[in-house]
Amino acid sequence: MKLAMRAGRSRHYRVPDILGRHLAETGLAAALSREQIARMFREIQSDAEKAFETALAEMRSGFPMALFDAVRHGFEQRVGRLTPMT
Repeated sequence: MKLAMRAGRSRHYRVPDILGRHLAETGLAAALSREQIARMFREIQSDAEKAFETALAEMRSGFPMALFDAVRHGFEQRVGRLTPMT
């Protein structure tokens, strides 16, 4: 998948190439502080389980669970990379 906008200073457009530091660089360029960025990253990580539980509870009957599981698995693989730059 390729994004329509870049992330970070290195102009990364491909989702697999984007790491937490690229998102942090983008946040800094948008005048967010390092602490604000770190707080947002922590919130995403801590709220993820509840968000997936809520989404699952609200899905219509017959929703393809393979799709839900694939999205969740992809998120879980990438969320560990969501660390602010030091």
